[in-house]
Amino acid sequence: MARTIVTAGEHFGKASIELVRDEASAEPRLLLWDGAAETIAPTVLYNSIKYRAPSLRQSLWRELNLPTHCTSPGTTRDLFNDVRGLVAAFVGLTERLASIVARFVLLTWLIESVHVAPGLAIIGPDAHTGNQLLNLLRCVCRHPLRMGGVTPARLCSLPSGMGFTLQISQANISDKLWAVLSDASVRDYKIPHHGELLDLHGCQIIRTEELPDSEASAARFVQIPMAAGRQRLTELDPATQHRISREFQPRLLGFRRSKLGEPGKMRFRPIDFGVLIARARGKSGRSDP
Repeated sequence: MARTIVTAGEHFGKASIELVRDEASAEPRLLLWDGAAETIAPTVLYNSIKYRAPSLRQSLWRELNLPTHCTSPGTTRDLFNDVRGLVAAFVGLTERLASIVARFVLLTWLIESVHVAPGLAIIGPDAHTGNQLLNLLRCVCRHPLRMGGVTPARLCSLPSGMGFTLQISQANISDKLWAVLSDASVRDYKIPHHGELLDLHGCQIIRTEELPDSEASAARFVQIPMAAGRQRLTELDPATQHRISREFQPRLLGFRRSKLGEPGKMRFRPIDFGVLIARARGKSGRSDP
């Protein structure tokens, strides 16, 4: 009998398994790419091992945005420019800030290739624009999960190994929660909880009043200011969000498959915090991926 592994994603060189949404079903599905053909099913078999999609509570499953299939991403530059164009159109950020956000989005799809996951901090008084950016990021980030009222205990109640892009929106974040988020950002750190070790490694997006004044948060989070008085934005209504997700999630999954499947050809550098922070502070005008 084949051994069974519960998974939200695996990579085996040019083969891969990804968590996807089957619109005809209310349950998670796995997409197996064996290098030549795709299979979508609740369980898939690869190298004599059976892989099963995780069981998720319905409230979490409804909130989690996933691709329904995989498609060609085009070139990395084209994909980067298209994501940057979305940010500029719907959030009204400058080209420099839109480029930083677009780079962050691509990073969320390569989370396994980074030791410390990047963070994006949405800071400032313009609540409408900040929420619009969060809604857009939910359309294009990998495994985005939007939450409020988060505490360390509530965060540790999430399922392990999902590779979530956490979207936390709340006015204040306690020191204890910051400590757990910091641990969760490190790929090889597992968090003990109720006799188990949780893998909460993933990118983080924080919408809050201000970041703690520490070198750790300054080094890991790139701040995107939401200043009041921006121009009137194009409304990002639910229908538009659905359209963007349907178009970009499959392309971004294709980007992930091509980059993680052929590491020798990875020209996109998944992480460089010094460059990101320098750009956020206006020290560099470059915007290529």
